[in-house]
Amino acid sequence: MARNGKKKYTPDAFKKKANEYFKKADKEDKPLTVTGLCLHLMVTRQTLLNYAEIDEYKEVVGLAKLRIEAYLEEKLFGKNVTGVIFNLKNNFGWKDKNETEITGKGGAPLVPVLNVTTSRNRR
Repeated sequence: MARNGKKKYTPDAFKKKANEYFKKADKEDKPLTVTGLCLHLMVTRQTLLNYAEIDEYKEVVGLAKLRIEAYLEEKLFGKNVTGVIFNLKNNFGWKDKNETEITGKGGAPLVPVLNVTTSRNRR
């Protein structure tokens, strides 16, 4: 997208250009990558992310990225998958850990409870 907000592609033109990239990569036996897609579209990665936030582009950009993600996911069944894992984590939000957030009642922060012993409780 240009700085003035004018878009380089219509949603249909974006889809056509993205499909050109996938066909070319397949024909040349090259891996599918987000950067490769951006280079073929002649846009920056940030511009691609910006397109993905616009309602009329969400589906076409999402499907293009999904195709790349599916390609990478299939690569997980081969050898030397470290780079594939890195790419999936950084470009597609994959995680290999669980995060648990613990809060008190109604989402309030937990308050530590002190165990105070009085003379009556001791025996």
